[in-house]
Order: sequence, then C-alpha cells, then structure tokens
Amino acid sequence: MIMEPEPYKAFCDGSKGAKSGKVLLLSALIHTVPAWSRFTEDWEKALREKPSIRHFHMREARAFEGEFKGWKAIERDLKIIALVEVILRHDPHVVSVWLSTASHDATVRHIAPSDLCHAFSLAFQVIIQTVA
Repeated sequence: MIMEPEPYKAFCDGSKGAKSGKVLLLSALIHTVPAWSRFTEDWEKALREKPSIRHFHMREARAFEGEFKGWKAIERDLKIIALVEVILRHDPHVVSVWLSTASHDATVRHIAPSDLCHAFSLAFQVIIQTVA
C-alpha cells in the first residue's frame, strides 16, 4: 500500500540590511497542516495576551514603533519571549538561507534569468528546493 505524503504548511519571511553589501536572510518555518493549526492557535493566543498586539514584526519591536509604540523595554522583551516559547514548544522545521547582496549583485544579477536576478528570488528558490 502506498501512502500519500502528509501535507505541509510553511511561513517564510526575510530581512535585508538597508545598505548595499548587507546580508539577506530568508527563513521558513515548516510543519504538518494539523501541527501548523495548533501552532497558529497558540501564536494568536500569545499575541492577544496583555499587552496585546495584532501582529509581530521584529523591526517594530526593536524600534518601539507600530504595535510596540509606547511600550517599555521589559514589556516588549516579555512579549518576544512568549512568542519564542510558542515556536520552541511546537518545534517546526526551520530552513534558512543567507547571502551577501553585494556578492549576488556582482556575480549573479547581470547574468541570471529575470526571475532570479534579485537576491530574494534566488534565496526563495533555494528554500523551495531544500524543502522539496
């Protein structure tokens, strides 16, 4: 009997330094669909816990902007710890790719097909191939 592979779900996000030559980091959290549903429930619960936020962006937390405007550092840090605990408790598969945007632009950008001429596109393709 051949069994169908279990369906997976992923969340992918990236970060890139503002100055040229910075590193682009792209990471994906991957889990089975049922496990992802449980993770999402716990993530949403942690977001709603006081002081609550609608979404989490590290950039906002670091700069005390957006959802973190007016927060004290200890409040922010405790919210981040609560969210990290959710991730650790659910133990998703993590795939990360990082590359120098300056090196990419100097060696790949001008010769790559249009869908891979941007560093983010190349990093995303690496994530997809690794997961597959």
